[in-house]
Amino acid sequence: MLSLATRLSVVCLICLASACHASDRPAPLGSTQPVSHRPESAAPSARSPIASSSAATPAGSSAIPVAPKSPVVSFVLGHSRACAVRADGRVVCWGPGLGSLPQDGSVGPEPRLVEGLVDVEQVAGDDGYFCARRKNREVSCWGPDMKPKAAELSDVVEISMNCARHADGRVSQWLTQGGEVALVRGITDARALGQGQGPPCVITRAGKALCWGPNVSHQLGDGTRQSRDTPGPVKNLSNVDEVGTSLSFDECARIGGDVKCWGGELGANVLPTPMPALHDIAHIAVGEYHSCALRKNGTVACWGFNATGQLGVDESKTPDHKSLVPIDVPGIHDVVELEVGGGEPSTGAGSTCVRTVDGGITCWGELGGDEGPVRISVDVR
Repeated sequence: MLSLATRLSVVCLICLASACHASDRPAPLGSTQPVSHRPESAAPSARSPIASSSAATPAGSSAIPVAPKSPVVSFVLGHSRACAVRADGRVVCWGPGLGSLPQDGSVGPEPRLVEGLVDVEQVAGDDGYFCARRKNREVSCWGPDMKPKAAELSDVVEISMNCARHADGRVSQWLTQGGEVALVRGITDARALGQGQGPPCVITRAGKALCWGPNVSHQLGDGTRQSRDTPGPVKNLSNVDEVGTSLSFDECARIGGDVKCWGGELGANVLPTPMPALHDIAHIAVGEYHSCALRKNGTVACWGFNATGQLGVDESKTPDHKSLVPIDVPGIHDVVELEVGGGEPSTGAGSTCVRTVDGGITCWGELGGDEGPVRISVDVR
């Protein structure tokens, strides 16, 4: 299993900027427009365009407070750390990645504010480093020390774990973790960035998906296993609204309310193939060992490995600790944002978190504080 640093350096050799961050958030809460209908230079405040009337928090959840209070508008998951953007523009991070893991099964050290950031609109990254896109379209990144430093980027309207998208349609890629960046050659019309921990991808204004980087598990969707350092089209895809990539599991694209997936260690599909059980989808989240989809009615379905209950059901319901068929997550509804994260390398572990209409965040899997479908409500407002 490649380390995070190795993965980031392999992902792109000549591009840079937004792949090290999270993509533009979808339309604001209450909108039903797909991502492709947003103005290209505008950054949405919520990840998924869901309209909902009520919210539910699983019984028995334990809350972790942090002050001062401010509603969460978006968040992102790493392997053992997560960060959220609040309405006041500040960033809060939580999870065992912030320190030693407690012995009581809780999610780890209490949420901590990232000092010096007060005007953030989006955050992206993984445990080694996270980056934040600010209102002035500049980017700041930080590592385990939680001390943000300005990146050499400007006029940025979206970030991902690997790249940054500029207002003019160009894309930059990180060559080092949160440090040196370079423009990606051949991309001048990017409308959105692919999200996830896998190879970097962009969606063009024409609705095509272009990806590059490692391809040992057919991640690039071109029918080969040949890696490349220049962007190339994913076959069998058009009118793409969203792309999610992984280093180990599968890659997926959302076209309207439908989903196509390809590649990954399980080798189910070499080229993009429809997921028959997924329709009326508003957002997809692709992780290292599992993926989830958020329906427009606010419910969630997940598939992939289930070593730590990241699919939201007990392991006994998933033979061999995995399911290639999407499973509806019981007891979860009124969701407006969905994110997934990795777990301990080579274990099939992972985490899933959702934000409901009331602003609360609920997690299960590794960031849920215990193995199995244990759910913990995290209060970072």
